[in-house]
Amino acid sequence: MPLSSQPIPAERLLNRLAAGTALLIAFALPGLFFYVGYDRVKSDMAFRSHVITNQIAVFANIQGDTWRYSSPRLPELVAIGDPDGRFNVRISVLNHGDETLVLQRGLDQAFPAVSFREAILGRGKVIGFFEISISARPLLLETGLIFLGASGLGLALYLIFCRVPLRLLRQSLSAIEQSRLDLADEVKLKHIEAERANDANDAKSKILAQMSHEMRTPLNAIIGFSEIIKAQMFGPVSDTYLNYSRDINDSGQHLLGLVNALLDLSMLERQKVEVTIGTASLHEIISKTIILVREQAKAKDIEIATRIDRAIPDSIQTDRGKLFQVLINIAINAVNYTAPGGRVTIGARPYRDGFELSVEDNGIGMSEADIRVALEPFGQVRNIFTNNTKGTGLGLPIAKSFIELLHGTFEITSEPAVGTKVTIRLPNANDDAAHQMSVA
Repeated sequence: MPLSSQPIPAERLLNRLAAGTALLIAFALPGLFFYVGYDRVKSDMAFRSHVITNQIAVFANIQGDTWRYSSPRLPELVAIGDPDGRFNVRISVLNHGDETLVLQRGLDQAFPAVSFREAILGRGKVIGFFEISISARPLLLETGLIFLGASGLGLALYLIFCRVPLRLLRQSLSAIEQSRLDLADEVKLKHIEAERANDANDAKSKILAQMSHEMRTPLNAIIGFSEIIKAQMFGPVSDTYLNYSRDINDSGQHLLGLVNALLDLSMLERQKVEVTIGTASLHEIISKTIILVREQAKAKDIEIATRIDRAIPDSIQTDRGKLFQVLINIAINAVNYTAPGGRVTIGARPYRDGFELSVEDNGIGMSEADIRVALEPFGQVRNIFTNNTKGTGLGLPIAKSFIELLHGTFEITSEPAVGTKVTIRLPNANDDAAHQMSVA
């Protein structure tokens, strides 16, 4: 071969450099794109998982061990981190070492899928697991398209012996890295915002508890002095003053009930409710409930009836105070929302290893939307029949929380213009259960 036809070292080097650059572009660029895309998906899933597990942990700390039975609330918590429902979500709980699936949302993602799994921590221990996944096919398809484009670009550069625009490549890598840094800053900002929200919630609960305690002392004095005037203990008073004293006493009692309800709600939010299991008489609790609501029912010409199964035992193991407060709240609600001449029935019967209590009325009833409102703090069903009904909107939410603390279930069935039935099912707790259910 003539010397002039042989490539000179510079041309040989250029050919090798062009061929190497073409291969590098054809394979390295799609690989880099896939790595960055995969890492971005993983980071996004880790952020969403962290937000959702934090919300579930807060919810579990509020609900205690009963959070595993509060499955209707879990989709709401998941929606905080996945509002569009693009991901497949699985939530499982640990119960004596066994992992049980309690929620799965979304369809199974097509193979191959990218997934992220995170433990849910409650009070310093793992109480469950949260797993989020999404199909990797869109990322693989985009990577394939990038590969085709990169191969064409590499071939074109090789054919024209053009130097690889390394400067542009460095700019692309810098932009990708900047995108990663921006995402990391966003995750950090979201974490700070979540911590601030938790701190604000704790501060609100503490202030609410302090205010409730401070308000009870003057309220008790107001109620006490108004009762002295009403009883005319230090001599007769005019009818006008007597009516004023009754109004003051009624208003004070109503306000004290609201303060007590707020205090209960604050203690529930701060996990400061103490559950004390002991021997109680279900017959006695029902009888005292009827005595307390009898006058209110009599004023509206409402009949209070009972339907107690003879198989109900004389004594049960539960928190007597909590159960009595729950039954009072439900019975007062039933009387408040029943028209004059109506009927309220309190029932009790054995249920599996425990018992079932029910309060049924033939009052105004509620729709499904009304039931959801009634179970929210300060939620009250409003219509033309309830304009004059007094209430704080806290009775049913507190009652439901107390029943869940006792490892029971709280169910409301209702139909507008027909009536409402509240059903409580509780286990007959033993000593071991009593120890596990105590909350300090």
